[in-house]
Amino acid sequence: MIMKRFILQPIVTVMMVILVLSVNVRGQDLSFTIQLDKTSYNKGDTVKCKMTLKNISNNNLVVNNRFLVNYPGGPHEISFLIIDPGLKSVQFSSMINASSKSEHFMVLPAGKTETKTYILSEDFELTEKGNYSITGYYDNHFDAPVSLKMRSAWKGILISNKVNFTIN
Repeated sequence: MIMKRFILQPIVTVMMVILVLSVNVRGQDLSFTIQLDKTSYNKGDTVKCKMTLKNISNNNLVVNNRFLVNYPGGPHEISFLIIDPGLKSVQFSSMINASSKSEHFMVLPAGKTETKTYILSEDFELTEKGNYSITGYYDNHFDAPVSLKMRSAWKGILISNKVNFTIN
């Protein structure tokens, strides 16, 4: 089962990139940015990533703020493309048991942000010394559960800024 996932994960990653390039990415309402706590780490250091979703519209928006990180083919709101020093994709290594539908939605007022911090080094093997790059993807295709009595949620895919970092 695990071997099957490692074989399928690169295929799913490529499919996600193609999907992102072919989908009408709705960046006019929201922006998604990532920021690492440092630009250089020693092998074995904790690598923290701050993820920020910002409402850049003039309207309040309903957004999915679960920020579940997973590989692109699994249930998620966030996925990362990390490129290692050998120019290969670093694979997501955890097994996530979660629903594809989130119960975590909020009204994000115009001009405001929602942030979460995620520890990349817990789910990605960042052991090769050298230069890395990371890009994040915020992905929501669902509305809030009816019980939350919210209007339709923002749906689409956002691509973050690219961040470079080094493992010494």
